[in-house]
Amino acid sequence: MRHRIHRKRRGAIIPLVALCLVALLGLVALAIDIGMVAVAKSQAQNAADSAAMVGTRTFNQQAGFDINTVPQLAIKAAVSNKIFNKPVNGDPNAITNPATHVYVCGGVMIECGGYYYIYNDADPSKEKFEIKIPGKATAEPYTGVRATIQTTSPLFFGNVFGATPFNVRATSVAAHRPR
Repeated sequence: MRHRIHRKRRGAIIPLVALCLVALLGLVALAIDIGMVAVAKSQAQNAADSAAMVGTRTFNQQAGFDINTVPQLAIKAAVSNKIFNKPVNGDPNAITNPATHVYVCGGVMIECGGYYYIYNDADPSKEKFEIKIPGKATAEPYTGVRATIQTTSPLFFGNVFGATPFNVRATSVAAHRPR
């Protein structure tokens, strides 16, 4: 009797293994897609960092410098980076200026402003450094740049499940502080 029960249940594990294998492969695919989003975020952050640094390095602490070269050079630095072997979307020669001190081109946004020390003679404990982006303090030079990169991360396995690409956004701020 015991031998007979054992024979009836033989192979019953195969459907369970098949279901678990499908679930396991789904989780592996999800992990790969999330890893790809993390890589895209890291590469977008590198592009934002380089754009902010190049834009800030263009400032020379003089009132008469050409502010228009800052966004051009910053966007040029951003689009020289790649996200999954595709250049960052933008053209340094096609910059739009929807708001004062804000320059947009493709997936790159450059905002110019300043990083200043705020004096307070009445209460010295409230004195501090403050960043004002976009815009700058009156009668002060431009000293700061914020670069924002927006792109999407491609999906490799998520398409099977009907997922849409993830939006990726990276922001970097750099300030010029002469010695």
